[in-house]
Amino acid sequence: MYVSLPDKRASDRGLSTSLWKDIEAIGVNDPRYGMFWMDDFLQGDASISATGTLRTGAGIYTCTEVTSGTVSVDGSLGEDGYLVTNPGASTEGQGYTIQGGPKVLPAAGKIICMEARLKTSIIAPQFLFGLTDDAAAAVTGGATVVVDTTNVTDAVAFTNILSNATAASLYPYNDEAGETAVQGATAIGTLVAGTFIKLGIRITGLSKAEYFVNGALVSTYVAGSGSNGSIPSVVLQSILVAQADGSQPVTTVDWLAVGVNPRSS
Repeated sequence: MYVSLPDKRASDRGLSTSLWKDIEAIGVNDPRYGMFWMDDFLQGDASISATGTLRTGAGIYTCTEVTSGTVSVDGSLGEDGYLVTNPGASTEGQGYTIQGGPKVLPAAGKIICMEARLKTSIIAPQFLFGLTDDAAAAVTGGATVVVDTTNVTDAVAFTNILSNATAASLYPYNDEAGETAVQGATAIGTLVAGTFIKLGIRITGLSKAEYFVNGALVSTYVAGSGSNGSIPSVVLQSILVAQADGSQPVTTVDWLAVGVNPRSS
């Protein structure tokens, strides 16, 4: 049973209390309470520099390269360990799509949570983070950048891509196969170069998706409200894209966590 601790928001390195409050499997190895998984990147393959699979102590990640770059597990930076991705160049669109961790299936009566603590070395990489269907090439277009709706048909995610350009601001991005992707026009978070940020998502049944930044609820997507579409009802998996966009970003992930409560009440 998850014991709620005071959440210091941005200064707290751990899980965000308000996001994870109903995930009973934290600390309990019992499938009756659902599932909780966390990768602190304590160990794993040293690095890869081509499309392939990276194995860590807790997970397996499919890493799809565009032109150049590396993905590595680095224990030399302190704080236990990090996943680090570097596109190896500043050319727009180069770098990696990284997808891995447990696969989850949104459904009525279920709560799904995911969160990571990460930072980028620049404020405006081509960035996408959240839960999507199997998407080997999630962000395409080079200098005219887009979240590729041909490859990403189902998503609940953060992105900084708006009107074919990137910025420091983060926006909610939602899509369900057969519907029109919905991206919020109001920023819900900001990337600050070299500064860690906690980004989290909480999906309740098929009714809503909530977005958390540094432990605070910043946006709620209600399915069917206004122009909103549906919550995806297919298998989703954690995804990270942090490609070059005229500058060369180095993106560092401190930890990634995913949890499921099979009962929403």
